[in-house]
Amino acid sequence: MTILPFYRLIPAIGLGVLISACSSDKRVDIESPEPDPTITVSLNGTAAVGQAIVNATITATCQNGSGFTVSPVVTDDKGKWSGEVDSQQLPCLLELAGGEPDIQLSSMAFSAGTVNITPLTHLSLIKASADANLAWKDNVAMWPNKNQIEAAASSVLDVFESKNYIDEELVGSPFSTEFEADGTGWDRLLDNILTLVSDSTNQIDDYQSLGQILINDDLERLPVYTSTTPTEPTEPTPNEELLNQLNGIAFTLDGHTWIINQPFIPSSNYQSTNRHIRANNFIGDVILDESSFKGDELAWAQVTLAHGLWGKQNCSADTGLTLLTVNNDGEVPVQKIWSATECELQVDYHIGNGASEGRIVSAKLVNDKDQTEAVLTDGQFRIFVHPGKTGEVPTSLADDVWMSVAIDKGTAELKSGYFLMSDKYSTKLTEDGSHPDHQISISLDSSSALESREPGSYTCGVDPISSVNMTLKMGFNNAYVFSTKNGGDSEGKCSFNIDSSSGRKFEGSYTATLIAQAANNDIDMDATERTITISGRIRNFITQAFVANNNGNEGDLATDVAGLSMKIEEGNTHFIQGQSFLLVDDLSETSGHIVHYEWKKTDEHIAPLRMTFSGLPLSVGSYVCNEIVGDQQLSMSLGTNVNIPYSTSFTQGGVQQLNDGASCSVDVTNIGTGSIEGTYTATLVARNVAPMLPEQDATISISGKFRHFYTEDQEPTEPDPIDPAPTDPSDPTPKDPEPGSLQEPIGKAVFGDNASPTSEEFIALVSNTWPVAIYQVPDSNPEWYGKGSLTISGTSNSWNMELRGADNSVISSLNSSNAFTNALTPFYKQDLGVLVVYQPGQIFINKGTDITQYMTSFFYQNSGLIEGSAGGNAEVKFRNSVEAYGTGVPDIFNTLAGTWTANVNVYCDGPFGAPTAVTNTATITNGGVITLDGKTQLCGNTLPQTFAWEGLNDFLIIDPEENDGSYIMQIDAQNLTKVGNGKIQIRFNPDMTVKSISGFLPELFELKGAVKQSI
Repeated sequence: MTILPFYRLIPAIGLGVLISACSSDKRVDIESPEPDPTITVSLNGTAAVGQAIVNATITATCQNGSGFTVSPVVTDDKGKWSGEVDSQQLPCLLELAGGEPDIQLSSMAFSAGTVNITPLTHLSLIKASADANLAWKDNVAMWPNKNQIEAAASSVLDVFESKNYIDEELVGSPFSTEFEADGTGWDRLLDNILTLVSDSTNQIDDYQSLGQILINDDLERLPVYTSTTPTEPTEPTPNEELLNQLNGIAFTLDGHTWIINQPFIPSSNYQSTNRHIRANNFIGDVILDESSFKGDELAWAQVTLAHGLWGKQNCSADTGLTLLTVNNDGEVPVQKIWSATECELQVDYHIGNGASEGRIVSAKLVNDKDQTEAVLTDGQFRIFVHPGKTGEVPTSLADDVWMSVAIDKGTAELKSGYFLMSDKYSTKLTEDGSHPDHQISISLDSSSALESREPGSYTCGVDPISSVNMTLKMGFNNAYVFSTKNGGDSEGKCSFNIDSSSGRKFEGSYTATLIAQAANNDIDMDATERTITISGRIRNFITQAFVANNNGNEGDLATDVAGLSMKIEEGNTHFIQGQSFLLVDDLSETSGHIVHYEWKKTDEHIAPLRMTFSGLPLSVGSYVCNEIVGDQQLSMSLGTNVNIPYSTSFTQGGVQQLNDGASCSVDVTNIGTGSIEGTYTATLVARNVAPMLPEQDATISISGKFRHFYTEDQEPTEPDPIDPAPTDPSDPTPKDPEPGSLQEPIGKAVFGDNASPTSEEFIALVSNTWPVAIYQVPDSNPEWYGKGSLTISGTSNSWNMELRGADNSVISSLNSSNAFTNALTPFYKQDLGVLVVYQPGQIFINKGTDITQYMTSFFYQNSGLIEGSAGGNAEVKFRNSVEAYGTGVPDIFNTLAGTWTANVNVYCDGPFGAPTAVTNTATITNGGVITLDGKTQLCGNTLPQTFAWEGLNDFLIIDPEENDGSYIMQIDAQNLTKVGNGKIQIRFNPDMTVKSISGFLPELFELKGAVKQSI
């Protein structure tokens, strides 16, 4: 593409932006002759968004506030307009409103002549002023000058050129060059930009949103433009790149090449023996390439590849090519399926869950309606190939970025470049032609181990982050997994350098070597071909500001509407002073004295803000946070999806305390039948997080109104007045149990005999309040630790989960509606002949990353096990089927106390050497101390070694690998999610007699058939 230089601008031009085809220099030539002070000058131009804007009204605002000498000025059926202004009052701001299509756009005139009004002029003003709302329009002193606008226009055009939106030679300036709204030249560029803001998959709602992206230089959010205009039939050169290095399907028929991006794997016909790659020739109701395919419109194309076979593939049961076309000539549209009777595909690369790419060498297709033939002479397909961004990797993270991922050593899927994770360690990939649902995501097992680390260097697998592993997921259903846990010629590994940390937030850098597991039905690739090395910056929070709808002002809470208004009186990096939000009443998760309100942008599926009133008094009056009224204690908290919670209070040792600098005042003004309303002011603090935020500002001040309508089952009752209990100095006040003290056992659940229920049957089977052991909690909430409860209710269309702690407080209470993602998957039984496999059921709700927004639970029909977690980083973990946990030593050690021995064979000369018979011993005390002595399997560890039941990672649970009621003790469990990988493991028979004692040091230490020696 070339934009020709326009070397001379006539005096009538109001603004000129020149772009040279030979360099990146932008040369401006604005000629503004001295105006005749006694006359007016004419302004005229074209108003268009790709199509002409018809019957729109244009107003002019000049330096002294004057406008057009004759009004109204209205566009004609070609978008043309003209008007006159006082020559002495230039420049003038031009604003367009109404018309067909109905839109609001702006432009500026610095001298007489042509002045267009288009999205390009509007975006240039946004870029020049760094204000997507153009709030400066009413203040002449704040208007951008012509130099700023010229530079901004050049920058905007550079962006669209880099993204292929400019696809033909352009001459002149978007402001001052005359053009027709005929789909060519400047108008074609406007058409291409209109496609961008009309495509809902881009999440760019309008030109204002696009302008904000240009202000932020957030160019990764702009997809590369792919032309939808039919091209003249030309035979491509054999084996030439048809897809422009993007993902998609291309094929040639009768000299025309269809190029369709955003390929996907239709899960409805997923097979274990082959892969179907489909690409749609439409977005919504819009056909992308309208070229005739044998008189029909093309709907989609699909390539089918056999697994485990590279090179030539001919049509067979597992290989093929299929098209769907639609004929709209009759009253009823006729769909035709074209199937290949003969075809040859060249498969250059293909992994079952990863990438696929190759060529359609030839194909003969026949449709199912009239048996017409179509012969394809060339084609190409590609999916899950992600080249990444080019250029230097940013050395710091932008406000909305959690992590950068640079590909230091790549694979066919992730070749090179870098990626920016702006969606909590994941990113969409539309820039490379991928489907909007496809993404790359990073996860960290036991990431909480990083949250409390001091600045310094840490290595995965080594204390204190020995349990941390990194995983990268991509491909079909995110099932192609690269992980540090996978082995090969070289083990996966990762390391972190934490630069700063505070309040369980951290920021730093990392490196990682990740290995993908080989699939059984794929080509056998060496581990080095499945290994990637990545590096970058990482943090577990972001600093992006929340921006209210309606240009930052959502107004006040209307009368008789349930919800909450929130005005930002004093802001910080996350909230802009003066903005006003309206939050809706979340009735599904509200009960009694706890009221929830949620807010989200118009186009968002989840609520990034969630306000909670806890301990809200149910009587008219004025209250302050931490004040105890009856049995309630008022607090306010504002959860966010940036992993920075703001609140008035925190709880420690079972006692609610105010955050430093926090306060709130709540006036309950009315208690009606089933309703409560009032006003509030509050200062909320992100506790201990200030050192991690810009200007170390972790405080916001807010005010507003609230109103809540209780449903019948939520209707609270006014508490009876509680007299202070008398105190007895001789009887100390009972204290909350210390976190981790020996907890009472929690048995297994009983789900009935239906091992493969439907979704409706499954939710009915698990609906109950189940006792669970809350065995991992944040440092800020030790009172949750111990016996809690998990309540499941609802239907397969709308389900609920509520987790309560040992103190009976609500940890998380969620409903599946309006969730970003959710899942209700029944458990099922699979008989494989040689064995029976029981798959667990799952209930999952994701409304954000906070503990109050994210929860997952698994249910095992055969064993009665329930396990799960709350919080995006599994900050709270729970399960049943646990006999003992916590720091208190269980009674079983009274039985275990003594010396246990077993004769075993070890291999000191290597695994293929001669065995050596030794006697291994385990000496156990009734205080929970275990000492191992003897030899490990390869004689590589030094013994004796001593361990003890003393921390929060010691458990006695029902053995998940057995179905006979056996138990297993895990000492120093390395996997707290599954309560496994203990360094010491003692297995028990159902009658609690010892079956075996093992140590993982890391070599295996065994006492099979251990015998306790008599004293």
